[in-house]
Amino acid sequence: MTAPKKASGTKPKGFPGQGHLITFQVRDLAETRTRLCDAGLAPTPIETHPWGATVMYLDDPEGNRLEFWC
Repeated sequence: MTAPKKASGTKPKGFPGQGHLITFQVRDLAETRTRLCDAGLAPTPIETHPWGATVMYLDDPEGNRLEFWC
């Protein structure tokens, strides 16, 4: 049996298809990122998609990817 993976935002781009993608729309992405980091979590840097959405991701220990966007 292998140990569970630690949650981090350092996985390569793309979602490997394990778990679920859970999306949260937030009012202030920078504030949300600061709060997650202050809680000891490691979300990805904030990115802007070509269509204008700003997003960041956080992977949980169960293999789910959390997407925060505004």
